[in-house]
Amino acid sequence: MRLFKAILLLMLVVSIIPTVMVGGLSVSHTRELLIRDAQELAQERVKQLRLKAESFLEDPTEMVVGLSSVPGGFFSLPRDTQRSHIAAVLNQRQEVLALTVFGADKQRQPGLQAFAVHDMAPSAVAEHEERARALLNAGLTGVRYSDVVASPGGGGPVVTLAFPVGDPVQGYMAADLTLAGLRQMLAQERVGSTGFAYLADRHGRLITGGGDLGAVGEDVSKRTPLAHLIKQREGSPDTELFHVGNFGEGRDAVVAAYSVLPEAGWAIVSEQPVEHAYRQVETMERRILAGLGGAILVAFVLAAIFSRNLTQPLKTFMATSMELARGKFGVEVNLRQKNELGELAQTFNYMSKQLLAYDMETRGLYESLEKGYLETIVALANSIDSKDAYTRGHSQREHPAIGDAIIGPVTFLGPVRACVRHHHERWDGTGYPDKLKGESIPLLARIVACADTFDACTSTRPYQKAMPLEKAMEILDNLSGAQLDPRVVLALRAVLAQRGVRVEGHRQPVKLAS
Repeated sequence: MRLFKAILLLMLVVSIIPTVMVGGLSVSHTRELLIRDAQELAQERVKQLRLKAESFLEDPTEMVVGLSSVPGGFFSLPRDTQRSHIAAVLNQRQEVLALTVFGADKQRQPGLQAFAVHDMAPSAVAEHEERARALLNAGLTGVRYSDVVASPGGGGPVVTLAFPVGDPVQGYMAADLTLAGLRQMLAQERVGSTGFAYLADRHGRLITGGGDLGAVGEDVSKRTPLAHLIKQREGSPDTELFHVGNFGEGRDAVVAAYSVLPEAGWAIVSEQPVEHAYRQVETMERRILAGLGGAILVAFVLAAIFSRNLTQPLKTFMATSMELARGKFGVEVNLRQKNELGELAQTFNYMSKQLLAYDMETRGLYESLEKGYLETIVALANSIDSKDAYTRGHSQREHPAIGDAIIGPVTFLGPVRACVRHHHERWDGTGYPDKLKGESIPLLARIVACADTFDACTSTRPYQKAMPLEKAMEILDNLSGAQLDPRVVLALRAVLAQRGVRVEGHRQPVKLAS
């Protein structure tokens, strides 16, 4: 109960929480109002920009499309009259850079192509016709715009429009429009101190705009407002979209609004960094938080005193628990408090002592079990040796298949099972029981095979006397590469040399393989 009283006292001390809650609600409400104002401003700005952009695009478009509705029909007029109408459009609308007339067969009509610049480069003419034919081949039912490209003369972005004339179709018209005026308008648009507006096509490529976004055709689809618009279009590509809100995270977060020009499918976007768009919000928050700072400081000091009295014992518990988890059974928590934590410390210490006792008992049982396994195996080997005196000791070096079967159930002898089973395999693959060959024989089994042969040569048996070391090593040399691993034989020579045993007559220099 004493711990509960301490926590209760802490809660009472922090009585300014209601004040903080009221301040927080005030901040939240005021923040919402200021954010809404900033977003509504961005919304209104992008709506105005859209109207201006539509005007820049629609006025020259209507002038060009008006050629299809001249009295008597454009294609029924004399050629000179047709040229006059085309020239009038170029003279009246400076945005129209080129105008070409195509027949119903989609072939350019001779003499019905005009440019605002007389010394138009052949490459520019070819590019104009290429964009026009691409629109014609896409199947026109009304006015359609091409992707925006950069003007060869540096005059700004250029878009090509094309449309059918007559019903049924008598021919087609295509015109290049400069968006230089639109570029100038967006460059002059101010969005706060650091924001800007820009225009992008339906693929996320830059048409024109302020900011350091790059040249015409630059991929800006990764900018968060535009990426959001592209994702929305995936579900409803023909829907006119408008959105305003926060985009991005961290230092890249912006307050942005976008809207779509329905005819061309272009997006007009206004962006402003969040830190600048919501500057009033930050100022308001700082003032309110400064008023709460004093009260919070007092509460923090008092809470720190009580918190230390609570957390210090917990740290002791954590440190001691880690020691217990690492296997240091019997460790105790030295805590003298007369409260629930003190009672918990006594319980912990009792548990630690019990674990120590159980651990010692378990270790004793495991050692007894291991000893019993080994004694049983030795007894089995001795019973085999008692039947044949010359094999005495050999059974204790566990014979291949039988030995493997004997120690199979013994878990702690698992690492040496491969040695027991394969120490009679031969280097050339003619051994037993599995006819393993070369490096596929476990290394430990190859070492035992060499030692077994050396033991057979240097031990007195009923059928032979012990051989001199030179003779034994000669036999091992002869078996090297056939029965024995050559590197193991060399290693045996090296061991004998290190122990001061001089063996003459070896065929290869004594060295250890890496």
